[in-house]
Amino acid sequence: MAAGEKYTIDLLKIKHIADDYRFEVSNRFFESFEGSTIKEGNITVSVSIEKTANTFDTHITAEGTVKVECDRCLNLIDFPVKGELELVVKLIEGHKEDEDEIVYVPMGEGVFNATQHIYDCIYLALPIRKTCEEAGVPEGCDSKVIEKLNRVEYGNDDDGAEDPRWDKLKDLL
Repeated sequence: MAAGEKYTIDLLKIKHIADDYRFEVSNRFFESFEGSTIKEGNITVSVSIEKTANTFDTHITAEGTVKVECDRCLNLIDFPVKGELELVVKLIEGHKEDEDEIVYVPMGEGVFNATQHIYDCIYLALPIRKTCEEAGVPEGCDSKVIEKLNRVEYGNDDDGAEDPRWDKLKDLL
């Protein structure tokens, strides 16, 4: 079974006005997204669907932890995640391009693949800046990396080499 097949919902089989689905998202899920900054994860996802005719109001919630790199020291950190995403799924005749918060599913297929939307819900719950301190790592960032960054930032890098391209500019002064 491909990673995306596990997160599909057959809309044509929904008999009740409201239905709830629960998924466990693990490392294999994130591996299926090429270039993902999320390295690993253990997330519980709930998908609640309210049916009205051919429209399905969908509410996705995700809660758990993911492993991401610290933006400062590049250590892998466990980052807590709690996110929500609302969208509308509509059964239609033929094909139509999805919109921002509306997903169109052809009546003949009737299957809503929630994989990308689950990933979006998790990814959008992460802050722009992810650091050891914000993740609650008691010892903070790697002190050796921070020391090296401070030397480079303030021009005190220990390699001591000057760029020869600047020598010609100094001669002009």
